[in-house]
Amino acid sequence: MTGSVGAVAVVPPAHAAPVTETRIADFGVSREQVDADHDEVTFTGRVVTDEAAPRPVADALVAIRCVRDCLNFREVGKVHADADGRFSLTGRLDSGGYYAAQYYSYRQQQYADSWSSLVKVAAGVKTPAVVALDPPPARVLAYGTTFAYTGRVQRRDGRPVAGAWVLLDECQNGQVCGSLKVWTDADGRFRSNAVALAAARVDAAVSSGLYSTDGVPTIRYGVRYETRITDMNVRVDARSSGWVEADIRVQRKTTRWEPHTDVYNAVSLYFRPKGGKTWTRRNGCGTSDASGWIRRCIAPSPGDGDWQARVALTDSTLPSVSVVRALTMRYPTRFELFNATPEPVRKGGTVKLSGYLFWMRPTGRDNLGLPKALGQREVVFYFQARGSRKWGYLGSGATDRYGSFSSRFTARRDGTWRAVFAGDGRLFAASVNDYVDVR
Repeated sequence: MTGSVGAVAVVPPAHAAPVTETRIADFGVSREQVDADHDEVTFTGRVVTDEAAPRPVADALVAIRCVRDCLNFREVGKVHADADGRFSLTGRLDSGGYYAAQYYSYRQQQYADSWSSLVKVAAGVKTPAVVALDPPPARVLAYGTTFAYTGRVQRRDGRPVAGAWVLLDECQNGQVCGSLKVWTDADGRFRSNAVALAAARVDAAVSSGLYSTDGVPTIRYGVRYETRITDMNVRVDARSSGWVEADIRVQRKTTRWEPHTDVYNAVSLYFRPKGGKTWTRRNGCGTSDASGWIRRCIAPSPGDGDWQARVALTDSTLPSVSVVRALTMRYPTRFELFNATPEPVRKGGTVKLSGYLFWMRPTGRDNLGLPKALGQREVVFYFQARGSRKWGYLGSGATDRYGSFSSRFTARRDGTWRAVFAGDGRLFAASVNDYVDVR
């Protein structure tokens, strides 16, 4: 080609070769009814061109399959036609239904695909069979364990059922379910490889239109995971006497570390007295949430000491322990019989603030404790006038050996009187209010 630099020659596309239509003639089957003892049939036919003078399609690839009213829509097999386009395929059927032959032309692109007409094969009386499913290698398996679902299908007289589909239904954690299909061998045995990823229930059934079974065998197994406690925060429960509460986060190891959800009754709190060596279990914890957290696990505390969370060996967990957390105990306090009197009071009159201050001594039996007088402790008094948000300091007093206190102040406005105990390193703070109308 001559011309300017960069010129491109354009070649017109070649015309596509013509495609000849085909058809499958004389399609038939050797047996019109099958049962467990007579399940072998032969399909025959001929692949020819769809012309006035049909020509054989030599070496045509033909597949035979069930296409309607079948229990298992599966292929019976494939076969190549001879030089005259004729084919013959012998196979075993596992159900009745309508069968057809399909010609695949991908190896002979000068021809078009085609289907035969349908032939019906009826199913006779079903033969009773028994399915056995072998137990797993252990009741509880470690995560990632490789094993196999195995079993056997036999007739009631003990003869093996060969070449049958076995349907395995696997439900993990009672929720996620899937199905597997395996063939039985010449001895009626079947096998499907599996990996223990979650607790599962597995059922087995014969998927055949030629056999009937009574009952479905079932196996169950649990899966145990490696665990770790990544967080453990323990604190004194200010609402209880002599109790602690902890937040604990648990993870499990699958292909990676992930939250261990729905861990139930596997985590406990352990205590060791300050300066001691012996650990004791104080209480079990509840169920973990979607993030692996167990919130507010409570336990009675004998006093100051160390705390640790532990995961026990269960059907779903391998043991693990948290870091150790030291804790100094504090105890709740409360006011009793607090009263601002008289009520109502005249403006300029005297208001008497009196009551008792107690701390809640732990009993070791419940989380309420028993009130014990808190003597020689300072009680501070405040006043808030009606309609105001500010508290004004009035003064302070001290409790006697019985926890009793009493102080007097001048009443000038309607409002709320408050007594406050500030708490200390061993005791929580407490406060109480009483409203007085001034007239």
